Amino acid sequence: MLRKFLGPIECISGKSYDFCGVICLVDAVNFIDQLTDLETVYRQLKHCHLAVITKSDLVDSSKMADLEKKIREINRGL
Repeated sequence: MLRKFLGPIECISGKSYDFCGVICLVDAVNFIDQLTDLETVYRQLKHCHLAVITKSDLVDSSKMADLEKKIREINRGL
């Protein structure tokens, strides 16, 4: 199952990933609003090893840049 997620990433980026932690799925449309309501979302993102942004085709490049910046603020290891 994990190869289904990491295989395309490796193919696109040319890097292989040695997954040893948590994958966090981030909803590009609602994530910023959910942060203020759900402390658990914040904690999960803070400790994950890979964040996958979903619904990225539904937001503009400005919102995507804000989203990526916020993710990196929460989890400095990503």
